[in-house]
Amino acid sequence: MDLSCGPDGSVFAIDWSDTGECHERNGVHRTSGRIFKIQYGEPKAVSGLDLSGLPEDALVQLHLHPNAWFQQQARRVLVERAHDGKPLLEAAQRLRVLSENADPVLALRGLWTLYAMGATDAAFLRTKLSHPDEHVRTWAIRLLSDSWPLDTITSQRPKETEHANEAQAVLPTFVEMARTDASGLVRLALASMLQRLPSRERVALASELVARTEDATDHNQPLLVWYGLIGLGVEDPVGLVQIARRCALPLTRQYIARRLAEEIEKTPGPLNSLLEFSLNSTREFQSDIIKGLSQGLTGWRKAPKPLAWDAIAAKLNESGDPALREGVRELSVVFGDGRALKEVAALALDGTAELEARKAALQTLISSGAPERRSVCEKLLSVRFLNPLAARGLSLFD
Repeated sequence: MDLSCGPDGSVFAIDWSDTGECHERNGVHRTSGRIFKIQYGEPKAVSGLDLSGLPEDALVQLHLHPNAWFQQQARRVLVERAHDGKPLLEAAQRLRVLSENADPVLALRGLWTLYAMGATDAAFLRTKLSHPDEHVRTWAIRLLSDSWPLDTITSQRPKETEHANEAQAVLPTFVEMARTDASGLVRLALASMLQRLPSRERVALASELVARTEDATDHNQPLLVWYGLIGLGVEDPVGLVQIARRCALPLTRQYIARRLAEEIEKTPGPLNSLLEFSLNSTREFQSDIIKGLSQGLTGWRKAPKPLAWDAIAAKLNESGDPALREGVRELSVVFGDGRALKEVAALALDGTAELEARKAALQTLISSGAPERRSVCEKLLSVRFLNPLAARGLSLFD
């Protein structure tokens, strides 16, 4: 669960215990708490472990100690003194110098202690946004924004506070970093921070983050950006379309289309704008939009048809991708296209078509409530692998 360094160089490990799942039910080390000490050879005894009486300069000097235990304890003592109201001006000055060290480990030690002491402000942290090391830049982003309110678990924005002005002041720098910073770690921190920005401020930053093609297949970035955009489906759907137009992250643009589709009855305009834009986009972009649209309308029997649908459907029906054509056909059924219903019924009955395509067509026909679904299901009762679905379709009738 955790590893910690001891003052003699040993490592302390806290182990996890799930009796019955991960470990036996008997013999679990209940009295020790499953804390293990790992050492190399015979460690030398260490003296002077009580740092509470050391002067400020000695505590700052311990930040250079090769053993992190001494540095962490020195930070604890300094923070306790700061919270007790001691000025610690000399310590703060020396730590500021340390935060400029060329070694990023030492620079971060100084930065963390200053922050924990309450000896940093936004102006000082903003100077770290241009630090040559990606870890320092990442921590500067985090420390600048950690006190800003965070979206709730349901992506609701809490009441704005005085921090909104702080966010607005530093946002241009964040946007520039999203556009130009070569570090994926920095971009990950910026994406994480999206959920702390006022809703109206997110479009500019997200638009730069989603445009980074190198993050298209990243394990975390497409989703992390999306978590910061969910609330815009209601608060700024036009902004979502603006972001989608620049989006090079397939999963993110798919979810944007899904979110806009969920609001198709209340605010159809933004979804229609996205479909109009996709007309002249790449086939990959169009496929992601169709996937998202289909997900957003799953379970719908009928939905209002976007004005741009006929044009995009006609174009994609010429695609060489069977899955894409099937997605378009299913959506056309939802949008009340009688011709699409006839095509779906014909596909379900086509003995030369692939089985999975016929299954999908039959399910679409059943879900749509089409008048011809009963006759099609009756004809397929004798077709192996399709007859269970046909029987379920017939069970909807008296």
